[in-house]
Amino acid sequence: MQIDDNKRIFGLDLMRAVAILLVVCSHVLWITPTARGMIPDILRIAGLVGVEIFFVLSGFLIGRIIYRLYLSDDFSFKSVFYFWIRRWFRTLPNYYLVLIINVLIALYIGTSLPDNLWQYAFFLQNFA
Repeated sequence: MQIDDNKRIFGLDLMRAVAILLVVCSHVLWITPTARGMIPDILRIAGLVGVEIFFVLSGFLIGRIIYRLYLSDDFSFKSVFYFWIRRWFRTLPNYYLVLIINVLIALYIGTSLPDNLWQYAFFLQNFA
């Protein structure tokens, strides 16, 4: 089942652009990680706010898609299940590609790998 979600909402696109700008500006701190003062502090906060905007936008947009699925005439939990499978297969290949690239770069430059590297493969890295 396909839901037509090609209708863009300008305000949400604008919020996405602001979030991108905030995160990119905060990445300037990677060039000068020891920088102190008001501007670096603002940039750090800006990056966090940008990430939070992305989370809110994602939750709203995914919720909107699932709600439209629910309202459709041929709704079933199977269609929601397939929606999540498609969503995962759009996300997971990129996640594992970036994870592998980071491991290879760390090995190439001689940085030691974290002991909990296996946890990243199963999304357990944030659990103590």
